[in-house]
Amino acid sequence: MTNEENSVHPVTAFDHLVREGQEPASHLIGKFDYLNTSGRPEADAVRALVDQWLADYPASHRPEMIRRLRSRNDILHSSSLFELMLHALLLRQGFTVVEIEPALPNGRSPDFLVEAPSGAHFYLEATLASGMDNVAVGADRRMREALQAIDEVQSPDFFLHLHTRGTPTQPVAVSGLRRSLQSFVDGLDYEQAVANEESGMAAAPIWQHDEHGAHFTIEPVPKNVRRMGGRAVGSRMLPGGVIHPEIAIRSAVKKKGRPLRRCRSAAGNRDQRTRGIC
Repeated sequence: MTNEENSVHPVTAFDHLVREGQEPASHLIGKFDYLNTSGRPEADAVRALVDQWLADYPASHRPEMIRRLRSRNDILHSSSLFELMLHALLLRQGFTVVEIEPALPNGRSPDFLVEAPSGAHFYLEATLASGMDNVAVGADRRMREALQAIDEVQSPDFFLHLHTRGTPTQPVAVSGLRRSLQSFVDGLDYEQAVANEESGMAAAPIWQHDEHGAHFTIEPVPKNVRRMGGRAVGSRMLPGGVIHPEIAIRSAVKKKGRPLRRCRSAAGNRDQRTRGIC
């Protein structure tokens, strides 16, 4: 699309909204929905960059890319954003994207057929290594529902420092969780908590909750300025652990790369191994 066409019909994946909200994302809002509605300058900068990349994306494939970018499935949204970023990176580095999703003899379609500045051609397949299977995705969703319930507690006098351990194997009864914590917070004495802190004692009692394998511990801390509104959770302590990103990357590459391992070269009519980036 030319610059003149862009000025008349600006390319965008986002809605035309008045964006005033400066709040951080809630635990339940999707990545695209937050990016689409946030009034933060950082979100505006990301929207502008995404739209710039979209303007350089082939017009015939742009509606499908926008549809996937707007998905409320965070994995689909992130993988689509990764593909769009790779397309922009290729162009910036002087490569030519010959075709989007070229059809191969085996019926598969990698993301891009690319021509390098040297004239060499290769296929590029993007894949997102989230490291989460369906079980992990479900557990993450249940945990986020519980965290959102905690954040909705009204706590004008105290920040709630949250420690979590484990993930719920079944849905948490969020209404009961919220009521229990609200009752606990309502019973706290702000003046006494401040006095306790000044004397070197623990400011207030600790609240604990166990449900379906998830353990929540909250330590109330008196606010310097007492006020209503805002998120209840002041900080969250995550349990320690060892992360092995190479396992998720290897699994993702194998899953995507196996069907594309051998195909007919579009450049030289000879077998070659396709290359992929993840």
